[in-house]
Amino acid sequence: MEKIAVICAGSKTVAYDFSDNTRSNYLNLFAGNSVVDGHQNGNQAVGRISGFNVVCIDLNYWAVDKGLTVGGRSNKFTAVLNYVTSISSGAAITFDESTDLKDIVLSGNYFVYQGNSAIEAKPGYKVGQSKVSLNLFQGQEKEFVGFDSFTPGWEMVSNGVQIPDSKAKVIAFMNDNTQETTFDSPDLFQSITGSLTPLVSNRFTINGDKLTFTGRKPIGFDVIANVSGIAGYQNSGYSIAIIKNGNELIKPKSTVSGLNKGTGFQLRLDSQVRLEENDFIQLVIKSNMNKENKPVTITDVTLKIDQF
Repeated sequence: MEKIAVICAGSKTVAYDFSDNTRSNYLNLFAGNSVVDGHQNGNQAVGRISGFNVVCIDLNYWAVDKGLTVGGRSNKFTAVLNYVTSISSGAAITFDESTDLKDIVLSGNYFVYQGNSAIEAKPGYKVGQSKVSLNLFQGQEKEFVGFDSFTPGWEMVSNGVQIPDSKAKVIAFMNDNTQETTFDSPDLFQSITGSLTPLVSNRFTINGDKLTFTGRKPIGFDVIANVSGIAGYQNSGYSIAIIKNGNELIKPKSTVSGLNKGTGFQLRLDSQVRLEENDFIQLVIKSNMNKENKPVTITDVTLKIDQF
């Protein structure tokens, strides 16, 4: 369809009702298609699209009470450079619970109306990957419902000023810890006893000292760690490092040595690591040449992980 206006002349009129359960056909609503209210607030809707191989909605104009509902299985849903206004109920685009999409592209769309939301994803929807970019939002109570910039599968870049980009980042800390870290064996790295508290946690989950990456695209990260502790034995020395997935040591390490028992020390580590979905990292410590396996108390930790 191209350059076709649907005027909703009756109460509760639905402009579109397109369905293809075979995923073999293509639905293209190209430039100049419009759905407008011809009944003076008569509760009309853009309608529903379900299934298809690929759906493309480009350079369309909608000015009705209710938006578009998307459902079913499809390889790709694209909405680009559309102008949406007058929505007074629900969202402009709703992905319902039956939605199973491999790819979503939403770019350059303009949502202009008071209240409600712009894009909603119902519980149970599925998406492999999405690109949400250069969209602008004016007047909505919520831009997104059911997901945000850091939900797995959604990647947002350069949208309105109120929408953060989907940049993975962690700032986690541990302060005034009194638990001792004991060593199973000299010269072996192991976890620091205590739990990290997230200050920022975007595309990561934190469980104790374990930070798990939830993004779906492999990403490289800068890692900065600062550790403060109290030496556990005379002429002691310690090293910190990052371990990936419980066994892969990420170089470099950072070391301090020649400490008197009971004295405080600080260590800083600058490193880089590449993570895929469900990879996890831990900040670990070892006691150098500690033949008696004396414990150490790590009082404070700050850990920053930033996508580059």
